[in-house]
Amino acid sequence: MTNPNINNQPEPSPSRRKWRSLIVSGMGLGIVTITGSVVAAWWIQEKLAPLVETEISQLLKRPVQVGQLQRFSLNSLRFGRSSIPATSTDPDRASTEAVEVQFALGDLIFRRTLKLNITLVNSDAYIQQDANGKWINIETAKGSEGLIKTEIDTIGVQNAKAVLVPSPAVGQKTSAPILVTIKDGFAQLREQNQRILYELNGQFVTSGNFRVKADSLLPTGETNVLLQGQNLPVAELARLLKTPAIGLVAGRGNGNLTVQLRQNQLSDITGIASFDGVEARINPLKQSLKNTSGQIRFKGTAIAVDNLITNYADIPVKIAGTIVTGSNFDLSQTKFNLTTNVQPVTVATLLNAANKELAKPLQLPIPVAGEVKVDAKLTGDLFQPLFAGAIATTKPVQVDRLQFSNVSTNFTLTRGNRGDGGGKVGREDGGGREGRGDGGDKSSSPSSPSSPSSPSSPS
Repeated sequence: MTNPNINNQPEPSPSRRKWRSLIVSGMGLGIVTITGSVVAAWWIQEKLAPLVETEISQLLKRPVQVGQLQRFSLNSLRFGRSSIPATSTDPDRASTEAVEVQFALGDLIFRRTLKLNITLVNSDAYIQQDANGKWINIETAKGSEGLIKTEIDTIGVQNAKAVLVPSPAVGQKTSAPILVTIKDGFAQLREQNQRILYELNGQFVTSGNFRVKADSLLPTGETNVLLQGQNLPVAELARLLKTPAIGLVAGRGNGNLTVQLRQNQLSDITGIASFDGVEARINPLKQSLKNTSGQIRFKGTAIAVDNLITNYADIPVKIAGTIVTGSNFDLSQTKFNLTTNVQPVTVATLLNAANKELAKPLQLPIPVAGEVKVDAKLTGDLFQPLFAGAIATTKPVQVDRLQFSNVSTNFTLTRGNRGDGGGKVGREDGGGREGRGDGGDKSSSPSSPSSPSSPSSPS
């Protein structure tokens, strides 16, 4: 006997069937998502974290000690204290409080490419320049080409401290460290890690703020740098740039410069720099330039000096003109074309300064006391300079027991030789005379210029 109710049961409505499908699909999707998330979390923690340490070490070709994994997400990792220790061949080292790694999970899943964006938090670094002028001795390798292609895209720093040790100057065995702090910065690795684009914002511990934007090609040692700074310590900056034959001892500077290095050697500077309170030692001069201030303009290897004020051996001097150096700032090829004005100074001070530079000191046959000024021109190069001009008294001068209202003479000085030009003498009683003399070694007969603007070379 059949049950009449079986065939007469109502069918589920379309809306109920729709909701039932959505619930089943949602549950399935949720299970898949949860399962995928669990698997992804397990893979990131157990596989990706060790892989990051291995890949960074392989890319940098030196040991890297990555700290414990502190936290992770589907696109980031954070490790604890980590370090790059020194090696037997490279004293450079670094440590950091934390390492944050960002990556795109989509690229990893669909393209099998792991691009790492690394940020070092509160790091310390020791970087020593080698004998060839290189600062960074890490030999970067190509990214891994295994099942997953791994490469470092960017390396950033936050609140970093660095100890920079330039290579020692000629004749010295050690070099004092330079301390800088980096507020923030980053480096982008390109062309299979052989090219680095980087920006830094920081300051020297002694004083001064700087901003650096640079492009470096590691295999050839080529670097183009945009350097902007305020109140920078010029002595430390000169040690970093390795300015040849010029030693900057003290002072502060401001600048907006584009600097080029070729084969890790300074080759070109373009821009404007101003400075104040600078002490400079210039080979082969025996005495320093002190309390120097002014502005200079760079273009290639040429330097335009705009109203530079300095003190040379207690003599106040104003300088303007041009200096053209040789390639790579080779000062052995430098040519001067400078106008100098010596402010009123005593004869004794002037003679004392000149005698310290000359191979054969000036010896006056009779005592001379008074105050003079000098207008002259410096030409030639560092090894064969020609200093020619005119000396004139600014006050009555005492020569032996005679007093003169004014005395003037032309002169020519070269290293080891001197020449005297025509002169005028006016006595206090109104008399006067003109004369012409010749001094120096008999083996050379330097002629005297008629004015500071047209110096004559020694014959």
